[in-house]
Amino acid sequence: KGGMTVKGLLKLIRKKLGKKENASAAVSVVSVSYGPYLLYANFLHESDDTLLKTSIWDVLEEVLATAGDEDDEFGGRDGGDGDHDHGETLSHETVEGLRRKKFINLLVVVESDEGADDEVPLPPVRIVRWKSTEAEEE
Repeated sequence: KGGMTVKGLLKLIRKKLGKKENASAAVSVVSVSYGPYLLYANFLHESDDTLLKTSIWDVLEEVLATAGDEDDEFGGRDGGDGDHDHGETLSHETVEGLRRKKFINLLVVVESDEGADDEVPLPPVRIVRWKSTEAEEE
């Protein structure tokens, strides 16, 4: 119903990176962010089954719905400069604005499972909103 889950995204990233010819080790996803908003962090959410079973879109809607209060109180989560890695203006993004988007670009950071402490950001990971057709709903 809600699209790709957080767990599905994590599995897909591990699978895609594990197929690279020069991949000498498996990787773990350290974090998933949308602009200034942290959607997943392995040290916080690794065993949070509720979050892992929730669609990325639903997680982001919840974050945006609650972020307005924090932005007003603390002057914005982005530090107030308005610069973001993906060129998107997110500080005043609304849930309604998100619902109109056909895709989002996420920042994903990974690290090797072999004990190396090097965290590496991936190029933007695009999540496309899935829309059911009338034929599929019948």
